[in-house]
Amino acid sequence: AGAAQALHEAGAGDAVEASREASQRAPGHDRHRCLYNLGWALHRAGRADEAAKAYAEALALPGCPRRVRARCLANLGAADLARASAVADQAPADALAALAQAEASLREAARLEPTLAVAAANLRAALALAEDVRLRDEVAAGTGPWRSGRERRPSSPAEVARERPAE
Repeated sequence: AGAAQALHEAGAGDAVEASREASQRAPGHDRHRCLYNLGWALHRAGRADEAAKAYAEALALPGCPRRVRARCLANLGAADLARASAVADQAPADALAALAQAEASLREAARLEPTLAVAAANLRAALALAEDVRLRDEVAAGTGPWRSGRERRPSSPAEVARERPAE
């Protein structure tokens, strides 16, 4: 309760520092939650890399409670999804690597806490983006199952999906 009260009293500008202090002072059994709160404050401050480190630190500590573990994984997955979205057009291979990480984190989060709707929604978004990136890559490369003897290549992922034979 002390860490949550400190965050509430701190206001938006000081939330990161209040969370950092709380995570450093927290007893062992509460450190996981304080690191999660630090990650969330860093995320809200636009410091995604630092947030990911706080979540990873919480996950690495022994005895991380199931709920905190699920939320850390969900937020790591969301960060990977955002990173993949940002580079999907310029670097499809990097996007697919980030999406694979997102999928693993989000699947585990959903397994740990099936009622965590954000994990399920972000998992669906990651899977859809991965399919879109793969299809765009196939269109650009001129590869894929639709190429059997056709002169014209599909011009978009949606066209590829319509023309692709059922598997």
